[in-house]
Amino acid sequence: MVRLLLIAFLFIPAVASASWSARAIDYADRNFGYFPGPRNLTPEQRGAIATVWGGGMRDVRLNEDLHPDEQSIKLPGLFRNEIRVHLRSQEKRAPLIVIVPGVFANSDDPIARGATRWFSQMSYHVLTMPNCWSRDFAKADPVYTDEYPSGEAKVVVEVTKWAIKEIGANNITSVSLFGESLGALTAAVVYARDSQQRKPLFTAGATLTWPPIALHDAIGLLDHLMTSTDSLYDSKCHHLIKRLITKWRILRGKYILDPTDDEIECAPAIVAQYSFRHELIKLAKQVNSTRHLHRDVPKDLTFARFIHEYAPRYAAALKANDEYGSLRYWLNQTSSRAMQNVRILTSEDDFLNDPHDWDTPGFLDSPKDQIIIAHWGGHIGLTDTKAYEGLLKVQFGPSSRLQ
Repeated sequence: MVRLLLIAFLFIPAVASASWSARAIDYADRNFGYFPGPRNLTPEQRGAIATVWGGGMRDVRLNEDLHPDEQSIKLPGLFRNEIRVHLRSQEKRAPLIVIVPGVFANSDDPIARGATRWFSQMSYHVLTMPNCWSRDFAKADPVYTDEYPSGEAKVVVEVTKWAIKEIGANNITSVSLFGESLGALTAAVVYARDSQQRKPLFTAGATLTWPPIALHDAIGLLDHLMTSTDSLYDSKCHHLIKRLITKWRILRGKYILDPTDDEIECAPAIVAQYSFRHELIKLAKQVNSTRHLHRDVPKDLTFARFIHEYAPRYAAALKANDEYGSLRYWLNQTSSRAMQNVRILTSEDDFLNDPHDWDTPGFLDSPKDQIIIAHWGGHIGLTDTKAYEGLLKVQFGPSSRLQ
């Protein structure tokens, strides 16, 4: 059933393009131009179903084993303990791509594993690092006191410099960034600041997938969603997501092609509670353990409370209209030369953003070339599809790069 909604990838050599190539845009339009399930769903329902389906597919599919690529590195002045990253290098000169995964994700989470496989097959050196809101990041015990995103941006740069030394600068032809969700916002910050340097590090551009347009709005929406779906999840949806039949329906594609009424009703609650709140509680417990705080972590923990009690450095960036939590601000801070190399991928039904906000004048230099807005996919729900892998190959494959 799943193959019914995954359109086969036809590889056509493409000319290298700073932003999304014409072939990539056409490929996305053909593969993500329609929702494969019921037509009567609202965008909110469609996005939630796609998000749960994508997350379930990542959980049940076997992914690349990154154990041989695992390294723990010391970054004095940034962390008290070593931080775990993954580096896979080629045995020849090749471009380096630095992957910053989404919220809660360690450097070997499913999305990072998939991206490592795809990009290494396309002859890239691949570095993945943990998100700043992940348990591995918390275990490393940050000692910097800069408010977000200054310290987090410096971590990305310093880990990238470490990887360049490990691989050897002479074995690297270029360096680019690939960020996902909150990691995409962090990547935008890193790229904007780097573009202002006399000798930029990330000369090959930045690809931002499903970034939040405004961190304040995204966090507020998630907190509201967690609070409003509490009772529904506890009374009904908790049992639904745990059932083997649900996992089977996700794997076979039935969950997205023909969702039941219960699945449609429960999808937002599962996203809020299973994907976000449960992971937020795990992160708080890790911070407790690392810092020996001995605090009780409430079952109804919200992002706002987590920030107040565990991550006060994020408070400023989460204020309404704060520029540091704004994707638009960081894109505007990017030099005009570097801005040509920015690519964005998102979905119409990504519940973290209002899709109309992308149309605001001045957001991007060339919106039709720089942003792909898939008709469906929710929040990162497309990342385990063959079509998504195909899009990356069309855009980033060897034939698409300048030799």
